[in-house]
Amino acid sequence: MFWDVATGGKRGPTFRANPNDGVGITQIVFSPKGDVAASIGAGEVQLWDVAAPRKLGPSMAAEGDSVSAAFGSDGAVLHTLDDKGVLRDMSVGPEATAATICARAGRGLTRADWQRYLPGVPYREVCP
Repeated sequence: MFWDVATGGKRGPTFRANPNDGVGITQIVFSPKGDVAASIGAGEVQLWDVAAPRKLGPSMAAEGDSVSAAFGSDGAVLHTLDDKGVLRDMSVGPEATAATICARAGRGLTRADWQRYLPGVPYREVCP
């Protein structure tokens, strides 16, 4: 649950663990700007838009049991450290995320795709 420090009121989602996995959220970290939070636990990382508040995309699988996490100084990378001492970097900034999606898809969105999935947002090329 996010709390609005100005009003003291509850704001946003309650972080709940999957009752079937036996492991809950072990950590919540905030980006340097405080606009994005990452919840870590149960072998997953979930990004959150703090202002909205809402999930930012689907959760990402974390390799191993992550026991600690921190955003990089620019907020574009989330560093996780697992229980075996292995440090991993997850690109979470919009530019890196777009590049990963473009590489996996092998192309950008057509104008028709854009209109279907992003109605009301002006079209632009996002993949080189």
